[in-house]
Amino acid sequence: MSNILGKLNLSFATKKIKNKIPFLTDKYLTELNGQHVKAIQNLRVYRDKGFKELTSYTIERNVVFMPSEVVFTKAGTPRLKLPNGYITASKKYVELTNEPITKRRIAIDGQMQQVRYDVENYITALDGKNVKALSELKVYKDIDFKKTLGEEVQKDHVFKVDTIEVTKGGTPRLKIAKGYVTANQKFVVLTDESVTKKIMIIGGKEHQVRDDIENYIKLTKITNDAKRFF
Repeated sequence: MSNILGKLNLSFATKKIKNKIPFLTDKYLTELNGQHVKAIQNLRVYRDKGFKELTSYTIERNVVFMPSEVVFTKAGTPRLKLPNGYITASKKYVELTNEPITKRRIAIDGQMQQVRYDVENYITALDGKNVKALSELKVYKDIDFKKTLGEEVQKDHVFKVDTIEVTKGGTPRLKIAKGYVTANQKFVVLTDESVTKKIMIIGGKEHQVRDDIENYIKLTKITNDAKRFF
């Protein structure tokens, strides 16, 4: 059973645990129920579910935050997963709350903004650099990531970011020509590398073109059509 628990997602694992290990729900948070979590004591953040390797991050007492999900170790112990690691789900250290997420006020791309507590995990300044995708990225129409464009930024692709914007919840997003992508440094990193170029057939010949060439193709088409009338 312990091996199975490590692979189960929250909804399925919670049902099994409640049926077979009732004491867990008394000692640990096993469901988030759409609520936030409050630190009752200072918390250490670990890189792994087994709590073998510490990160440099801590969560201070009384900070309110939103874990990604509840996960389980191979031994069946619940953990709270964060963007930057894992913390205990023990009710001695954390509790569910309807209080708003604790925010901090820092400079984002040169402007003071209210941001989420774990903002160190996000790109908050471009410093004249480009951004490289560490994995495939979805591109969204809106800053809240509710509607996708049906396009992706490929892994290892280097692209230009127009600016960094912040959601109402305090999460930084990268604004690109087509929409928005994540600013989470698990998926993107600043780089001095040049923007990745595409190969396209223009005028019957192959050309290396900039990543946002679609914006220029539309303009060129309109311009050429307009010339017919002059």
